[in-house]
Amino acid sequence: MFDSGILQVILGLVAIYSLLGILTTEINTLYSYFTRLRARNLRRALEELVPDRAFRAQLLAHPMIRMVDAAIHPAEILTLEQIEAIEQARAKNVTWVESASFAEAVSNILSASAQPDFYAPLEVTIAELPNSVEKSRLRELLWQLQGYATIGLADFRQAVIALGDEEQKRKLLDALNAVEERIGDYSLRSGELLPLLSGVRSIKSSALRTTLQTILGSARSLADANDKLMRWFEDGMQRATARYKQQTQWGSVFIGFLLALVVNADALHLVNSLWNDSDLRQSLSARVAGETDALQTLVDETEQRAAGAGDESFRDTAADVFGMSVVTIQRLVDLQAPLGWTYVTVTPEMVQAAQWLGEPDPRGRANNLWNYQPFHNGNWLLLWGRKLAGLLVTTLAVAQGAPFWFDMLKRFTRAR
Repeated sequence: MFDSGILQVILGLVAIYSLLGILTTEINTLYSYFTRLRARNLRRALEELVPDRAFRAQLLAHPMIRMVDAAIHPAEILTLEQIEAIEQARAKNVTWVESASFAEAVSNILSASAQPDFYAPLEVTIAELPNSVEKSRLRELLWQLQGYATIGLADFRQAVIALGDEEQKRKLLDALNAVEERIGDYSLRSGELLPLLSGVRSIKSSALRTTLQTILGSARSLADANDKLMRWFEDGMQRATARYKQQTQWGSVFIGFLLALVVNADALHLVNSLWNDSDLRQSLSARVAGETDALQTLVDETEQRAAGAGDESFRDTAADVFGMSVVTIQRLVDLQAPLGWTYVTVTPEMVQAAQWLGEPDPRGRANNLWNYQPFHNGNWLLLWGRKLAGLLVTTLAVAQGAPFWFDMLKRFTRAR
């Protein structure tokens, strides 16, 4: 057992902060689910990542993303009314998008808005040639040129120049010149990327157009382009995650303060009560030492739920978190810690009796709301100052999170 009074006081405080930290996390999680904070944060991140309104609207409604309900084909040119309708639509509770899904959706939208097939002139000209070994060879070269980048336009031109039939050579060179004119200033090793870069040119936002041209222009293949799109998305999501954590941290501070105020978890009052009541601190430390495993389970479940991606339905998730909050409140009550408020009218007789018995002045009791009213107590301002200081200490402590205090709790219980 813990024989040191100081150690017992510290253990009692750590146990109270652990449960208040758990409850703060659970309330914050409930708030996030009710306000769809994670889903709204994800949508904001996509809006920052994709500044072009038309492209962003297609992305939000794309079947691989489906953040809003809208039946839009990737190749459809959206009207201003359609764009505004998608922007104003309430976001679905989509809290996570796979980077591969994002890359596929972007590639699909770009390809759908691309110009007609770049190599159509060559395909038509080769199809008109009489069947021969040269025709089969040219088809194979065109296939390599279009997809696998094993050859370039210069290699194809050399193959055409090597043909013996001058008429066929002339037609193929004319077709090849038309292809080169279509491709323009694209500098690519793979024909797979041409539709994507062609689609990029249709984007109105110069910022997004430049970004995608940089990403796709440095890719060596379609797979490489998808990898680069995925990394671009993941970088954006890392910033969004950092912002979400900051929002939840500030939420924890606010909730922690309100919770400390409601249950009167004033650090100064707690220390004073535990230090002056040996029976209370001994029973509290003994009770805490026997419930370490149960608290470990509660901390793990709370953190897992708070970090969840929201795959379950909103109703089930809210019900689970609410149920865990009830369990946490019950455990806090079972601690029988010096928490809560009272309202007792302090009479002159009570003050005089306390003086005769050598007990503390009842007008200084930190848990009696009567003492905090200006017309009842001349020391009300001093009491409020001490109370706010104690509540702020508890708020900062609770904001550290339940895992922090529970780890400390386990160190103390192992030290007995």
